[in-house]
Amino acid sequence: MPKLNKAEQTRQMRRAILDRARQLFAEQGFAATGTEEMIQGLGITRGALYHQIKNPAASGRGMQKDYSYL
Repeated sequence: MPKLNKAEQTRQMRRAILDRARQLFAEQGFAATGTEEMIQGLGITRGALYHQIKNPAASGRGMQKDYSYL
């Protein structure tokens, strides 16, 4: 498998984070979902989460927009 360039790695990580967020929002609700639950299972740090999603609380509101170009 060819090595992914930085832009593709970023796009895939952002998508994985948003997929995880969507799953947790459906299971627990938006208000009950914290950043710790979001990073669990992804193998990333909280810093990586904030790097990709500047405001995790806004990820639910921005999900539709973020998926429009993926």
